[in-house]
Amino acid sequence: MPLTFTLPELPPSVNGMYKNARRGRVKTPEYKAWRDHMMWMCPRVNRAITADVAVDYIFKRPDKRRRDVGNLEKAVSDLIVAAGILEDDSQIVDIRLRWGQPDDGMVQITVMDLEYN
Repeated sequence: MPLTFTLPELPPSVNGMYKNARRGRVKTPEYKAWRDHMMWMCPRVNRAITADVAVDYIFKRPDKRRRDVGNLEKAVSDLIVAAGILEDDSQIVDIRLRWGQPDDGMVQITVMDLEYN
């Protein structure tokens, strides 16, 4: 059974997730704030999916500027791991990224467990 949910805010782009520091790459305050807030928007699951999954991401365009939809995927994939939906984002073996009209909010995520589909 697919798991579908939406997020009310777009994630930071991969370029805005990390910054250089003396100790290497660190998460930016903006990325940490987005992740902490969006964690509450993720569905609660009893147990993380351990099988390979296919994931479909639909991002709502915030404006008419040219943007790379691929730069938004990493933050959302990391979020679904942090929320306990997946054990690791390496389980995502099939991924679709697109601009579109989520049912509600700015990002629609559908996770399909390939073991059961």
